Amino acid sequence: MTPARVVVVDDHPIVLRGVADMIGDAPEFEVVGTAQDARQALQKAETTRPDLILLDLRLKDDLATDLIGLLKEQAPGARIVILTAYDDGEAIRECLKRGASGVLLKDASTLDLVRALRSILGGARVVDPRLTGRERRDARDEDYIEGGYQRLSERELEVLRLLARGLSTREMAAELALKPNTIRSYTQSILEKLQANNRVMALANARRLRLI
Repeated sequence: MTPARVVVVDDHPIVLRGVADMIGDAPEFEVVGTAQDARQALQKAETTRPDLILLDLRLKDDLATDLIGLLKEQAPGARIVILTAYDDGEAIRECLKRGASGVLLKDASTLDLVRALRSILGGARVVDPRLTGRERRDARDEDYIEGGYQRLSERELEVLRLLARGLSTREMAAELALKPNTIRSYTQSILEKLQANNRVMALANARRLRLI
C-alpha cells in the first residue's frame, strides 16, 4: 500500500523534528515536507500535494484558523490536523468549523498519534479527549438543537465509533460482547436519532456533531 504523504508545520524546530520522526517511523506514512512558517507551509502544500497536513495551532504571527482555507486551496485533497499544546477552546472550535479534520495535543504518544491519523485518513474527525472542554460541548449542543437530533446513549456512541471504523455487525457484536441482533437494534436507533437513511449518512451527521 502506498504510504500517506504528510507535511508537518511547526515553528519550533525540536517539536517539528520530533513529530516528523514519530510519523516517519510508521510504515503507512511518509513525511514529504516540513515547514516552520506560513509561507513555507503553503509552498510545501502546493509542491508535495500531501494527504495530511499537521499544522501548529499558533505559528509565529499566524493562527491555524487563518491558514486552513489557504492550505486547502493549495492541496485540495489534504486533511488538516491541528497540533496544539493548549486547550484554546475558541481557536479549536474555529479550526473545526473551517474544515480541520482533527485536533491533537503535541504531547500525544507515537501510538496515539498514529492511531488518530489512521482514523482521520479513514474519514473520521478526531479531537483529543483531553480537549473536550466546555467550548466543545457548547458547540455540539448548538448543533443538536439546530439539527433537531436526539442524543445518543453511551452504548449507542460505542456502536457509532465501531461503525466509523468500518466494522461489520458480527465484528461489532464480538467487540462489545453482544448479540448481532442487539447491534442491529442499536444501529437502527442511531439512524433514527441522527435522521439518517443509511450508515453513510449517519456517519456524516455524526461527524458534523463532533461525535466521531
